[in-house]
Amino acid sequence: MLPIRHTRCHLKPHHILFPAVLLFAGCSSTGSRFQSLDLDGNGAISRGEFSDAVAELSFSSYDRNGDGVIDLGEWRAVEGGSGNDSLFKQRDLSRNGRISRPEGRLATEKNGSLIALFSSIDTNKDGVLDRAEAKAAIRAARR
Repeated sequence: MLPIRHTRCHLKPHHILFPAVLLFAGCSSTGSRFQSLDLDGNGAISRGEFSDAVAELSFSSYDRNGDGVIDLGEWRAVEGGSGNDSLFKQRDLSRNGRISRPEGRLATEKNGSLIALFSSIDTNKDGVLDRAEAKAAIRAARR
């Protein structure tokens, strides 16, 4: 998994897109966050690198006790009750009552809204996010 530290912001994540927005919305400095996401050091963030980061941030926000799995209690604490238990069950592919990191990653990969978000940030449509696009996304998120 990515070497991303859990970001402490005074905001409550409600679904997988929130961490994606948080990623670019200024909860840490743009330069250092960009470098930590650019795993291959090529100066751009690929869709895979973006998805990995969102998956890790999302997983970390739900895994409150840091044991590497999300149980139903942790899920409900973030989701605000039992109203979204069916989504938990969908993501628990092993049906063991816990969502593992690989299960969380798979859910991220299948999230069409995340792909749309990446595409909207990738304004020059070259399939990667450069620093200028990241900065523009931050400005837009702050408005």
